Amino acid sequence: MSNIGERGEVLSKSSLAAFLLLILAGIESYAYIRLQTNHSTIVSSYEALKVDFSDLQNQYKDLSDKYYNLTSDYEDLSRDYLLLQDDFIDLEQANRKLQMDYSSLEATYANLQRDYEVLSIGNSLESFYDLLRLKRASTLYTYQRKSDFAAKLASHDLGEDHWPSIESDCYADLGEYSYERAREKIDAVIDLIGIATYDSSTSKIRKILDFIFDHISYEAEVDSCYLAPVETIAFRSGDCDDFTILAAALFESVNIGSAFGIFENEGDELHAMVLVHLDHLAGYGYWSFEDLTEKGLDEGRWIIIEPQYPIDYQNEESIGEWSLLVATQVE
Repeated sequence: MSNIGERGEVLSKSSLAAFLLLILAGIESYAYIRLQTNHSTIVSSYEALKVDFSDLQNQYKDLSDKYYNLTSDYEDLSRDYLLLQDDFIDLEQANRKLQMDYSSLEATYANLQRDYEVLSIGNSLESFYDLLRLKRASTLYTYQRKSDFAAKLASHDLGEDHWPSIESDCYADLGEYSYERAREKIDAVIDLIGIATYDSSTSKIRKILDFIFDHISYEAEVDSCYLAPVETIAFRSGDCDDFTILAAALFESVNIGSAFGIFENEGDELHAMVLVHLDHLAGYGYWSFEDLTEKGLDEGRWIIIEPQYPIDYQNEESIGEWSLLVATQVE
């Protein structure tokens, strides 16, 4: 009885072992199957990741290309920006210069407009001089009479009434006296020249001669015609007698005694120049007469002024070649 029990116990143990082995085999199979499933899943995931990685690589390459292109574009834009900035600075400087030039031109235009108003004369005043020359032409048959007429023209434009009957006609037609209007023009010209009350006589002469040199050009006449100072200024031209009448009037207007002179050279040519009643031209050379009382001028030195030259050239040899024929002091 005991052997049978032992065999039964052995069989039970064997069965249990076999059962356990079956269970273990089942578990292992299950684990294997799971591992196979996981492996397949991992392989699929790996393949998918490979595809994703390849896509990411392509995207990365595309992004790298775009980044490179954007970097290149940025560098180009940066260069363009710097160039545009330089251009902007240049344009800004050019604009400032244009603004300065515009302001300068505007000032120049204003000055030119002022000069035009100062230097021009209207038909009313011009008609007076035309009438005057017409009525006095027959009286100018000697050098002295011509000299006297020229001096009176200079004096007229300084406000002197030398021809009352003609002035009466002028006033009746125009409502003003020509000598008063002419004097206003001369005063405006003196103001334009910039002569100050404290200027020396030499400085006044220098400024007046510079003004004449800059604004009046020499032009010959078809027939000898003495122009009044404001006419020469308005025409911006004249011959030697017109230059002389103008200069004499301007000198006299700033209290420098002056005279109209007619000169002659060895070739029997005639020329007109101004005489000023001064002891010297400080710092400048000149030609002069120590006394011209025999010509009807005041006592003392009279310096020859060639009104077509600046003050630096008043000692030219050509001036000394002329001999004085007649002269008339501007009163």
